[in-house]
Amino acid sequence: EGITVGIMRAALQEAEKARGHILGEMGKCSPPPRMVVSPHAPAIHTLVVDPKCLGMVIGSGGKNVKQLISDFGVDSISCNVDGKPEGTIEIVGTPRSRVLAAAEHIESMCLVPKEGDIFREVPVVEILPFGCLVEYAPGRQALCHISELAAERTEKVEDVVKQGDTMDVKVIEASDTKVRVSRRHLIPGFVPPPPRERGSRRGNRSRQSNSGSNS
Repeated sequence: EGITVGIMRAALQEAEKARGHILGEMGKCSPPPRMVVSPHAPAIHTLVVDPKCLGMVIGSGGKNVKQLISDFGVDSISCNVDGKPEGTIEIVGTPRSRVLAAAEHIESMCLVPKEGDIFREVPVVEILPFGCLVEYAPGRQALCHISELAAERTEKVEDVVKQGDTMDVKVIEASDTKVRVSRRHLIPGFVPPPPRERGSRRGNRSRQSNSGSNS
């Protein structure tokens, strides 16, 4: 006859009893099983970044990734892990807090700013005659033009900020080649000027020259 419905029903009932007995015995263990992993257990954290950023994370000859391993005290940082999507980075180390700190730092390195983004307390890393450079993320710099430092006209950059100072900035231009930020856009009460139309000066000059020739 083979296996009948009655036999299957009896087998499943016995299996349910056995499963309940095993779970009951496991519940009696002392100390009880931990519900969370020990912070001292090796941790593995995976993140996916823009593949274009991998070169910056790795560095020439692996210089940057080696420095990250040393700075955060993790065991390893692997980029482009086999069998996983391109741009995957795997961090292994102990304790888990170091692994997560390294992951947060890498995410900051790979940050792609957008117009309107605000960065708080960014350090001024270099003073230039026409503005200053600020570091809005690890290894990522942006230009703050002298005209964007204060609401009023600024004669010298050092009148507003000095190298080593920190300030809040807002991204006013972001592209693949450059990022420009403004300090004055975050000053309370500041109203940004209307965008200037391209070619307006040239058009005015053309009208002036035409009027002069007509006269």
